[in-house]
Amino acid sequence: MRAHIHISYVSAVAICCCIWSGCEGPPPNHCANWWYYWKEGGVVQDMDKVKYLWNPGDTLGVASPHKTQDFVGVSDLALDPVDVTYTFRNFYNIDKTVTIVRPRDGGIDGVAEVIAHEFKHVWIYQQWGARIGQTGTINGQRHSDGDAIPDIVELDRTGPIGQYEFSPQDPDSYRLVRYNPIYERYGDNEILARVEGLDNPRQREPQKDWSQGGKQWGR
Repeated sequence: MRAHIHISYVSAVAICCCIWSGCEGPPPNHCANWWYYWKEGGVVQDMDKVKYLWNPGDTLGVASPHKTQDFVGVSDLALDPVDVTYTFRNFYNIDKTVTIVRPRDGGIDGVAEVIAHEFKHVWIYQQWGARIGQTGTINGQRHSDGDAIPDIVELDRTGPIGQYEFSPQDPDSYRLVRYNPIYERYGDNEILARVEGLDNPRQREPQKDWSQGGKQWGR
């Protein structure tokens, strides 16, 4: 299900991440079978770039692009089915909303969404080289609010990011902080990642998904 931007549009950067880098051979007790076998079988695109989060708290996925741009982390929570709709309203233009309609089955669909989401955070860092919370002039561009998106990009209403009308003085123009206090620092960055995960999830190979409850389960 796609995110909708009509005057409307909207996802998670964990600024710090705890990514365990082991898991070679059969999965040990603290490494999930789904991660191991989907990676080995190429069931979800870019699974070879995913580290298993074995102690994630309530985190579906993490990215830490200033440390590594090659890997992201995904937890068991990404496999859970989701049936919820969020509508976020721009604090500075109440006619601009981002609506996330995200019923999905979980499993490989959820993992494909989270991988795309986390790599969008990586992409933002690769474009402009700013870390969450950094302000000032970075790589020749002004960053006033610390959301890692340059002021000039947020102000350019003709560009693909300009459609969201982010404020260059506010890292959370849509007040995602109401749902999680961590977004106070990078809510605008998070919106770009959520839209990416929903609209452009990684490719899946459902014919290879023999996990319990998966696409081929019971056939």
